Amino acid sequence: MRQRQTALLCMGLLLATGAAFGQSFSGSVASRMGWWCQSGNFDPRSQYVTGKISGKVGDQENPSAQYQAELRVGYDPAAGGTSVDMRETWIKAFLGPMDLSVGKQLVSWGTTDVFTPVDVVNPRDFTLPPESLDEKIPLTMLRSVINGDGLVVDLVAVPFFTESIAPGSRWRSAVSLPSGVVPTVTLEKPGDRTGNMQFGGRLQKSFDIAQGADLAFSVFDGRETTATADVRVTPGTPPAVEIDERYRRFLMTGFDGAFAFVDGILLKSEMSYTTYDGTSPLKPDTDCASTEGLIGWEYTILEGVKTIGEYDAVWDNDGGNGSWTRTALLILSGDIGSRFSYKLTGGYNLDGSEFLAPLIAYTLADGLVFETKAYAFWGETSTKYGQWRDNDVIEMSVKYSF
Repeated sequence: MRQRQTALLCMGLLLATGAAFGQSFSGSVASRMGWWCQSGNFDPRSQYVTGKISGKVGDQENPSAQYQAELRVGYDPAAGGTSVDMRETWIKAFLGPMDLSVGKQLVSWGTTDVFTPVDVVNPRDFTLPPESLDEKIPLTMLRSVINGDGLVVDLVAVPFFTESIAPGSRWRSAVSLPSGVVPTVTLEKPGDRTGNMQFGGRLQKSFDIAQGADLAFSVFDGRETTATADVRVTPGTPPAVEIDERYRRFLMTGFDGAFAFVDGILLKSEMSYTTYDGTSPLKPDTDCASTEGLIGWEYTILEGVKTIGEYDAVWDNDGGNGSWTRTALLILSGDIGSRFSYKLTGGYNLDGSEFLAPLIAYTLADGLVFETKAYAFWGETSTKYGQWRDNDVIEMSVKYSF
């Protein structure tokens, strides 16, 4: 309720600002449709229509403030339900070297393109899990960005907790229990109180190294947006199974950097170290630490053909033993003429599974773009991408900007 009131207040401020100053504005309308395409069957998945407006206050070349409002209407054919969500809706004041904004916002930390270990501020929409890296959920927050001489300081304070949107049943592995066993599930969800506030910051500095370099340090004190389950089994006939789900508090520290070299070569790196439940970062308790690191590059190999590569490694303190997940990814993208563009993404996990995601976009007219995107998965059912091998999907979207 408190989040809704804050969001409505922000919307009211936006409308009042636009009415009071009579500023010109821009915006867009987008529609997205999708179908599962297994064995020749084309079953519809969730459909969306999104509308967005934005504008400036004062001199358009040197504004004193900026605002944006975004609304998305969704329809799930399987459940027959309709949803209405307020997306990015905020107002920003330009106060000399500082930009101060309040409202529902998206924060993007880090330098890499796909795997982003330090980008932990916003929860994710796992409705389509392979898109979760791009589908972030806006949060009501206060944000301050200070720009100096080659230095950027980004500070955020998030007063309300918002969980990620869980994937549907077809994306989750089935859990089998012995006959007669009915687990007792308890979910501990954080309430809106001062002790649950999340906050953090990112310090980025530019250096005159090679053709240019950016280095950054990030820290964020927050809560997991997906619940962690603790399972207890009491012997008996049948045994009693208790599952406690909770959103753990965590502290993330991270580093990222980008280095530009001659011939257009750009090297990127990112690393995060996370501890949970107030455990010591130097000697974390069992299951209370994880780390993720990656290296990547960006390089144009032919005229108009850009390549992006990433190698990502994640380590979880699994029961004190530790386990690794390693994934390699390659992206080819470019333009064909003035209207066609393409992007081909392929990923390979070292457990033997892989995925392919082609995308084609066509500009029909000024401001009107049609896009088609698909996902296909391979591998054994026990692997990262193989578990989704029956979930191949195709999407189409149309976006008009004005």
